Amino acid sequence: QCVVEGKENDTYSVVLNSRPSSPIALYIDGVADELENMRRKIIFDKSNWSVPVDINVLALNDDYDDVETLTSNLVHSIRTQDVVYDLYQDYIPKRNITIEIKDNDYSGVLIWNTSVITSEVGLKGSYEVQLRSRPLHDVAFTMNSGEDIFIHPETIIFRNSIFDYRVNHTVNVTARPDDYDDPLVSTSIITHTSSTDDSNYYNIHIPDVSVTVIDEDTAGVVLTPNIFYGVDEGGRVTYDIKLTAQPRTPVLILISLNPASDGMLAKTPSQYIGNESSLTFSTSVIVRPNGDIAVLPAALLFDVGKENWMVPKTFTLNIDDDDIDLGVTYNTLIQHVAISDDATY
Repeated sequence: QCVVEGKENDTYSVVLNSRPSSPIALYIDGVADELENMRRKIIFDKSNWSVPVDINVLALNDDYDDVETLTSNLVHSIRTQDVVYDLYQDYIPKRNITIEIKDNDYSGVLIWNTSVITSEVGLKGSYEVQLRSRPLHDVAFTMNSGEDIFIHPETIIFRNSIFDYRVNHTVNVTARPDDYDDPLVSTSIITHTSSTDDSNYYNIHIPDVSVTVIDEDTAGVVLTPNIFYGVDEGGRVTYDIKLTAQPRTPVLILISLNPASDGMLAKTPSQYIGNESSLTFSTSVIVRPNGDIAVLPAALLFDVGKENWMVPKTFTLNIDDDDIDLGVTYNTLIQHVAISDDATY
């Protein structure tokens, strides 16, 4: 006899070969946990002893990942007051019937949506986790990833329940907002680790999930305001200088008419930081004796801490009161150049 879970059933017949003097109870034992709704007791008497009784053999569709083929026996026995049948039991062709049960369940973890997208500006992604078969014990999966995303929940549990294991678990993925200018699009990988006493699901292969992370930060320098009109000699103007993204190393803002020709770019950031006298919050616009306009070179420091880089720094330009006639008005363009060991700046 061969049966497959959820599909084929098989039958065999039982009948007596002679009329009993007393009722005979035929019992069928074995494979109790693997067969469904099988008749286990038959009563033969003087009226029905010659009528064959069909025994249906149907595998229990249990959702467990059992051995692929289970071979076992159905064992038959009788109880009766008939002395002949009680003493001389002869089963034709044999007392036991061999049963082969083909399992139709396979352990496995399905990931629905192995590629998700999320962003620092609120776009959220998600995927679902599903088991292919009912576990013998509770199964816990832990999600692992880099620090650039949040995963919720970080652990999911499938219970050994006929209802619970069928329910897909949703995992939500969101970008971890930061203030760094990362690549516009980056990829993070979520891996999964299983924990269970079920040998079928312990260390089972689970597909990874690829997460596309969209960054919202762009390194830059903002001057507010950046145009001034009608400034008198001897006066001053102030404006705010602000970074738009958090630097990974200190940022120097070099201020002059031309930082390159003034030799300011020849120094490294560490040289400016190591010489505090070169760091200032103000400078002067002057007119040289030959009538050339100049700006005394200045360097403004933004450090990496939030309490430093996020706070706009007020910078002051003092307009020198000179005795040189350059006309009623004159214009000048003051350059600001950022230098840093942070490549984004």
